[in-house]
Amino acid sequence: PDPDPDPDPNPNPNPNPFPLSPTQGAMASCYVAGQFLVRFYKQYLTPSYDFKAAGGWAIVTGCTGGLGQEYAHRLAKRGMNVLLISRSEKKLKALQAKLIEEYGVLVEYLAFDFAKCTAANAKKFYGSTLPAKLAAAPIQGEVGLLVNNVGVGDEAPLFVEELPLQDADDMIKVNCGATVQMSRALLPLMSDRRKGAIINVSSGSCAQPTAFLSTYSATKSFIAQFSRSIGREYAALGVKVLCINPYYISGTGLYPASKPSLNAPAAYRVVEGSFQALGKHEISHSYYFHAIIGCITGGFMEDSVMQLITAALVKPMGLNGSMLMIQQSARKRSEKKNPELFANLKAQREEVLAKLGRR
Repeated sequence: PDPDPDPDPNPNPNPNPFPLSPTQGAMASCYVAGQFLVRFYKQYLTPSYDFKAAGGWAIVTGCTGGLGQEYAHRLAKRGMNVLLISRSEKKLKALQAKLIEEYGVLVEYLAFDFAKCTAANAKKFYGSTLPAKLAAAPIQGEVGLLVNNVGVGDEAPLFVEELPLQDADDMIKVNCGATVQMSRALLPLMSDRRKGAIINVSSGSCAQPTAFLSTYSATKSFIAQFSRSIGREYAALGVKVLCINPYYISGTGLYPASKPSLNAPAAYRVVEGSFQALGKHEISHSYYFHAIIGCITGGFMEDSVMQLITAALVKPMGLNGSMLMIQQSARKRSEKKNPELFANLKAQREEVLAKLGRR
């Protein structure tokens, strides 16, 4: 027979089920509380980065609706001149006229469809059209802030196989490609002037696995990682980079609720929160309640034990269980709301399986 295993050289007749002593636990709690207080102090009690002093112009992409339009209004209200970049020239002209009328600032625009960005027109836009616009009057290189807001989202919570080929391609091209290329175009100017800032708009979904929004959340994770990396690359050259990760925002395409709520604030709250966070943090939810949700969904709710503890806590927030359960519930609501879409998706799946010899 096999010999008995060696006895434990350090037997402990009264094992402590908790890895920390009371003293260590108190120290850990103090550390966490201290981190929270430091972040609170930096966010609300220290001066924000003065991007207006870095240059009189701001650039906003994806600006004819939702969060991007709110950025344009809030920047103009602060006296910043604005260069608008979006795909619809008609909407750009309307927004230009409104900003000039309401705030008396200078407003320029460039019509460009980031989703239809081929190698040829990308070279023309980023290599010629945009630099010429920035160099000429009235901008003349005086850009203090770039807001990379343009983005593409999912029509509904979908399995990755259900996401149309073109939609997946557009999502990667716009969410990732536009953020990289716009940053590449502006960073030489900002670093040469030793001042300037970039705000990249990501999403709260980037912080944890987000089923049924897999491609979208992955592109937003790319934005977060890209932002942190270039922020460290260019910190010594005077450029500030912030990535914001908001969740739902009232009145936007992804959450068209008519009235703001605790979960889905008005867009201006997120915009103003990002201005407060700029120069202080690498990543910010830019809205206090979204920071709380992010702490829960990005940490506690990914832990099977903590799910039991936080279940009662998250109910008042409109959440239930893990992030997977939240997205499963969202998909069921979408199936009821748009049965035709999901019937078509089912038919498409059967067609694919037939081509694969499975039907």
